[in-house]
Amino acid sequence: MADCYLIDITKPTRRLSMGRNVPKLPESPENSHFYVSCGQWLDNAQIQVRVSGHTDTPPYHEFAYDFVFDVTQNHLRKR
Repeated sequence: MADCYLIDITKPTRRLSMGRNVPKLPESPENSHFYVSCGQWLDNAQIQVRVSGHTDTPPYHEFAYDFVFDVTQNHLRKR
């Protein structure tokens, strides 16, 4: 999995993995390639997150899911 991290600028050793916050998806992480990317900040507490990738077993297909991560609630929700 290619991951995206949020880093606390006041304490750079503190980082938060977006990949670890992704809920269960129809595609299995064991049989797929996952790419987690952070987009733009929507406001002071929310950032866009996209999970995309492709399956490695038939029937092969690509997928993409959009989420919003809320820093104050430490919660990733589907957009």
